[in-house]
Amino acid sequence: MYCKPSRNAEPKRKRQLGINLFPVLVSVPLLALLAFVSFIFTNDLQRIKNLALSTSNSHLPQILAKQQMLLNVENMRRNIALVYSASDPTISRNAGITAQALIAESVFEETSVDFSSKMDEIRPQLLRLIELRQQSYLAEDRLHHAEIFFSNVLGRLLMRAGMEYSYPLRHSARHLDKDFSRNTANKQGLQESLRPLMDMCAKAEQAAPPERTLLKDCGEFRTNWDGIVSNWTQLARGHVEAKQLWNTLDGKLRELSDAVSTHEAEWIYRSMSHINEEVSRIKELFPIMGTALLAGLLATLLLIHLQILRPLSLLSQALRTIRSGHSISELPRVRIRELQDVLDVLPDISRHMDELNTRSGQLAQERDQYADLSFRDALTGVYNRRALEETMERIPARTPLALLMLDLDFFKNYNDRFGHQAGDAALKAVAQATQKALLRDSDRIFRYGGEEFTIILAGAGQYSAMTVAQRILEEVAALDLVHPDSRTGKLTVSIGIAHRSFGEDADICEVLTHADQALYEAKTSGRNRIVLFEG
Repeated sequence: MYCKPSRNAEPKRKRQLGINLFPVLVSVPLLALLAFVSFIFTNDLQRIKNLALSTSNSHLPQILAKQQMLLNVENMRRNIALVYSASDPTISRNAGITAQALIAESVFEETSVDFSSKMDEIRPQLLRLIELRQQSYLAEDRLHHAEIFFSNVLGRLLMRAGMEYSYPLRHSARHLDKDFSRNTANKQGLQESLRPLMDMCAKAEQAAPPERTLLKDCGEFRTNWDGIVSNWTQLARGHVEAKQLWNTLDGKLRELSDAVSTHEAEWIYRSMSHINEEVSRIKELFPIMGTALLAGLLATLLLIHLQILRPLSLLSQALRTIRSGHSISELPRVRIRELQDVLDVLPDISRHMDELNTRSGQLAQERDQYADLSFRDALTGVYNRRALEETMERIPARTPLALLMLDLDFFKNYNDRFGHQAGDAALKAVAQATQKALLRDSDRIFRYGGEEFTIILAGAGQYSAMTVAQRILEEVAALDLVHPDSRTGKLTVSIGIAHRSFGEDADICEVLTHADQALYEAKTSGRNRIVLFEG
């Protein structure tokens, strides 16, 4: 019997605190420290905020203006590059208009004298580049039309000369190569290939009498060829000048972009220097304030550990000891009144738990015995119909299984001839023989009713089911129970088998019905045999 220690045996009590008062006493110093640190940093952050407002009101507009100027310069560069490189006249013209608008916008901005003078230098050069590109597009169109007429007369001359037409012309606004040295080489090669036709025209002019049609074609041939050469020369010269202008403009705009970027960086540096000074001062205060705050936090955590967490750990350890069935040793006293009250009742809980565990073990043994008896057949010792129904409910759907229905042949005659005691002995012997024939621990035999038994083979296929059924026939035959009404002179059984494959939708009750139908067929076709349900 458990007895509490007497008052004289109790150790000296410490002064205890309520669980509601303890957090207040712990948190007040920490909150005071946090308030002091917050005051210091709030004051410094307010000074930084004032500096930031001053920067945004005075320096930020100038920084944004420089940023916009930089964007305008980059847009000018991109549009001037389109003026020079675009193959479509419309794109080139639109890019030129945009570039001129950007130059005009830059003139009215508050910029330096150097920037305005640069814009004044760029404007006439841009206009000249636009003019050259428009002239180039017109020259390309004229060159294209001259080539069309030249191709027509060239075809006629080649037919007269009996030569194959193999002189494709590619000099047009849509096909010009930006590498003009390559186009010049193509033109010179074409001129050399046309040398035989030029010689033929020279001979035709000296012939007597001259052929008027040939002379007319030769005249058009020379005229169009001269037009091609003239337009090509104009196009090449314009390209050289346009390329020089574009390189000059791009270089000037690069210089402007670099200058604007440098000015912008200077403004940003000036605006951030004052903030950096204040941040440096805060960084010097960080170690001091951080150390003080960390010390206060560690002290608070230490108090919480000693006065709350450690007693809770002792309480948890004592509860685990009680749960494992062992008695607990004497527990140290703590300052928190509510925790001490819990620790004081642990010995009583330990004693009651020991009594409860002992009684629970006895009840569990009795429950298992009664539960097993409720699922067993009193005569044969195998599982009964109730166990069969619960087993069928637990089997997952669409899983493979085999189900056997077994019936003793002419068992009523056996009872009538030898008496019910002999019949009961025969049922028990057949049940034991069937249990012996099963191959796995998971295979189960149930007494379905009367002289019928059910065997469930979970996860088994047709071959395994047939093997088990054949073993049952052999084990029953080995019993050598005399039965004059049987054809063999011994007690025999008939077996029906039904099977469900993996993934099949057949319900287990449906499988049981199929096995019963197979058993009926086995009994009507001669008994002492196995029949597999074929569907």
